Amino acid sequence: MHGRRRELVREPSVDEKAQAKQRVEKYCALNTHVMTLRAQHEHTEDALAATRRLLELNTELHTVWNYRREIFAHLDGWQDAEKKQQMLELELGFLLEIIMKNIKSYWMWNHRTWALSQLPAPSWDGELKLVAKLLAVDARNFHGWDYRRFVVSKIRETSDDPAAVDR
Repeated sequence: MHGRRRELVREPSVDEKAQAKQRVEKYCALNTHVMTLRAQHEHTEDALAATRRLLELNTELHTVWNYRREIFAHLDGWQDAEKKQQMLELELGFLLEIIMKNIKSYWMWNHRTWALSQLPAPSWDGELKLVAKLLAVDARNFHGWDYRRFVVSKIRETSDDPAAVDR
């Protein structure tokens, strides 16, 4: 589809099936662990790390992205602008890793807009450069275009120069 050659699919070996089963079991155990933490209202660095591990495996878990936001809001330092900036910059780094794995994850883009909206000092120009690179790779990515509209609106909101993004 879309210029890619179709590859023949072969039957996985017994070892490959066993490895796949083991990966699924680990994933399910991690998912259960994260959901248990959430149900127990656990808002710690350990819970944040567990959500990260789970989202690295599956970026489409909107409940887990929402749980990450809850965790951030309860962490020590969230009320301090400097610490909040540091935490969210690390989060943006994590999100960049996710972008490289799954550029079309709706929930990742949604979380990125949240993180930037929470940042005391966001770099909108940096975000515009990032989205330009992403759209150069895949100009049909509607997530990228939607995100670009968000970034441009923020630049226009915060800039003294109304034509700042038109250049």
